[in-house]
Amino acid sequence: MAFNYILVGLILISRQCEASNVMYGPVRLQGPLSENGIGRVEVSLYEEWGTICGSGWGIKEAKVVCRQLGYPDAVRALYFGQFPSGVGRIWLAFVRCDGDEQNITSCSHKKWKHCACGHFSDVGVECSKTVLIGKPVPLRLRGPLSANGIGRVEVLYAGKWGTICDFRWNINSARVVCRQLGYSDAVRYLQGEPASSGPIWLDGVACTGREQNLTDCSHYEWGSGDGHCPSLAGVECISVAAPQHGSLRLQGPLSENGTGRVEVFYHGQWGTICDDTWDVKDARVVCRQLGYPDAVRSLRVDEVTRGTGHIWLDQVACTGKETNITSCARRELGNENCWHSDDAGVECLTTA
Repeated sequence: MAFNYILVGLILISRQCEASNVMYGPVRLQGPLSENGIGRVEVSLYEEWGTICGSGWGIKEAKVVCRQLGYPDAVRALYFGQFPSGVGRIWLAFVRCDGDEQNITSCSHKKWKHCACGHFSDVGVECSKTVLIGKPVPLRLRGPLSANGIGRVEVLYAGKWGTICDFRWNINSARVVCRQLGYSDAVRYLQGEPASSGPIWLDGVACTGREQNLTDCSHYEWGSGDGHCPSLAGVECISVAAPQHGSLRLQGPLSENGTGRVEVFYHGQWGTICDDTWDVKDARVVCRQLGYPDAVRSLRVDEVTRGTGHIWLDQVACTGKETNITSCARRELGNENCWHSDDAGVECLTTA
């Protein structure tokens, strides 16, 4: 009889650890050395941070986390006693990475519920700050015209977005930045861009214009511009062509951060999507079509600002593998019975 109880208990634990298709959000490091790329790994789910159980944790998993945080690589995986233990949720267990994934939740894993794992099994990483020539780092533009390819250049390094000092900044560097961001070329380089509260990661950048990414260019040591740079670097990129039939955009106060109301371009006009049947599979297609690595979650009633004008799509039902929202199953174009209070949105994953 006792054996039967044990067997039933083991089966229940196993079922409670089944693989989950829940979309997790960003990762972060915690602990006294987290600013230096060393600490306990935490992942966000439902806007709540939690830790990762250490079953099988190793250097491959650490490499994925460090790259996701903007570091070039990992030095080593960390375990109990090498950083302070966490509190609260333990979101993931049995994480298994190949080492090439762009996001830790793209690795094989099981969702934490009630498995036999405590915070003594929390995992961590020590990330490398040495940027190797030829290893691209994420870039973005910031400012009121950034959606049009004009703005202050920011680079993700050591888990934080920072700026570039405009000393030696010229059109050749601007061309490299614009191409790395997906534009065909640069119109001009900008100097004296508005200040930012973050770190100034690069100074003395000097490109030939033929490099594939900014880290191929000559530059001073990372972080050397902090504290003495009076003005920042920016670019004006050649604008993308007029939107094509089926193009997407995000609208709303957080649209520059990958969060907002989804709009689709048809017959020369932008319109919204009804949130009937809208879910994370649809959001994943939208986010990838917009150039983000993946989606955090789908947004529905009262989570997005309301649009105006046409509501082009309704009852969108994607498998999650499509490359364009127009390839998903849906109602006939313009055939909808929704109001703008039902507009659909997405929160996209903004870090690889």
